[in-house]
Amino acid sequence: MLAAGALLLAWSGARWKNRDFTRLSYALMALGAYRLLTADLHQDRTVALFLSLLAYGTALTILPRLSRRPV
Repeated sequence: MLAAGALLLAWSGARWKNRDFTRLSYALMALGAYRLLTADLHQDRTVALFLSLLAYGTALTILPRLSRRPV
């Protein structure tokens, strides 16, 4: 949910030309990284960990493309 929220903030920041939303999306990704390190890595459910890392990595890949302003 944190990764999806960050992507939504990045998209809306580029759409409405609001840099605060874009900056907030990176802060939300940092919060997601903190949660991955503190909670998800210490669980025994490997499928849930794999899906969390996949969603986080995908969001990190897409985030810079969404935060660019449209030409």
